[in-house]
Amino acid sequence: MFEKFDGAKMKRKRTDLRITQKELAKAIGVSSATMGRYERNHRIPDSNALVRIIQQLNCQYDDLLL
Repeated sequence: MFEKFDGAKMKRKRTDLRITQKELAKAIGVSSATMGRYERNHRIPDSNALVRIIQQLNCQYDDLLL
């Protein structure tokens, strides 16, 4: 379902909002290491994590696609 997820876009949104990787990781309930893997596209967030990311970044799913 999330094969087109783009971690770099998520990182850009996060940094535009001046949220640290650690802050976003804590807010969505994952480790900083996991958040880093999402941003480097080494791991794809599950549906629950993705919903929390979208809520925290105040964006749409389409904003995080390739």
